[in-house]
Amino acid sequence: MTLSSPPADMESETKTIDTQASEWFSLIALGEPTPKEHAQFEQWLQASPAHQNAYQSFDLLWDQIGDLPESAFQGCVASEKAPAYDTQAYSSQTCSSQTKANSWIHSLAAFLQSTFSPMSGAITASLLVGFVFVLSKVMTVTDIPTGERYYTELGQIKTVALADGSQITLSAQSEIRVQLKAEGRYVELLKGQAYFDIASQYRANGSKLPFDIQAGALHIQVLGTEFDVQKYAHKTTVSVVEGRVKVSTISTKKQGSKPADNTMRILSEGQRVASIGPRKAKQGGDLSLGPVEAINSASIASWRHGRLTYLDATLADVISDARRFHAGNITLTDAHLADLRITTSFGVDEIENLALILESILPVKVYFGDHGRILITSKQPT
Repeated sequence: MTLSSPPADMESETKTIDTQASEWFSLIALGEPTPKEHAQFEQWLQASPAHQNAYQSFDLLWDQIGDLPESAFQGCVASEKAPAYDTQAYSSQTCSSQTKANSWIHSLAAFLQSTFSPMSGAITASLLVGFVFVLSKVMTVTDIPTGERYYTELGQIKTVALADGSQITLSAQSEIRVQLKAEGRYVELLKGQAYFDIASQYRANGSKLPFDIQAGALHIQVLGTEFDVQKYAHKTTVSVVEGRVKVSTISTKKQGSKPADNTMRILSEGQRVASIGPRKAKQGGDLSLGPVEAINSASIASWRHGRLTYLDATLADVISDARRFHAGNITLTDAHLADLRITTSFGVDEIENLALILESILPVKVYFGDHGRILITSKQPT
């Protein structure tokens, strides 16, 4: 029996409900909603059986997504093996970012339609598109195209004003790559530290234009306005001054699989999270996220005004920052010194004074050499 097409107004209403359901599912099932948002969701859910059916459909698809084959997630030709963020890989890519995204969406939607349509006639095209939207919320950005690069020299702090009204302040010896597109805004923190003040932008349909950031193996989705990202050799930290950000790790597991508890955090004002590298993660393997910590919002980006502030930080982190503002080499001679904890604050032009202060509060001895060299060793017992 052939079913007739639904009336145009009914089809439009279904698309609207599916879109709303996808946004609620992304927040309620995969995010960390506030009590107010949870109450709003319950109100929406009870407003209509159609809302409940749409939401349940997303729940059903999510439960089944773990069984999808790898072929459902391929967006380009199989010969494309270069890592998406390897700077040498861009010239070898065989399709553009937009082509890859379109190919992935079409192939995944087709697979879902063929796999799940026998279950229910309610698996509509708009619901599938909405579900792809949900997946995009938990999958990391893996194909940021090459864009404008901005960097700072030793001891330099610079603010970059983007065309969308956003501002990014770079600490010393830092570098970012920026790409502004109609479909979204992307920044990669290549090294160093950056403070982001993001301007809200909207599409013609009223939805927010996304702003995504990659720093090492972390993906940051902007939900608020002001935050700080710092990339160390052994970890990356994200600290929020205002609004909210969603931080997730880039996993080596199959894309589309449900994220583990230690691979995603939503941060609010005055909160910080740091990545845990494979060598420190308890089970090894992929990068994970540490616990959310409360911090003083006022001290998050004091470096923008030429002052570095630390509360119970490791000596390794303090020295790592100091190196970006000091012309000579700063060396820790003993590995165990890196884990010493310190609370301090100093100006970016006071690095040599910091070295002397360390002698008075830590079991270390400091030596000064030619060309600004500073050697920090363990203090020998007398």
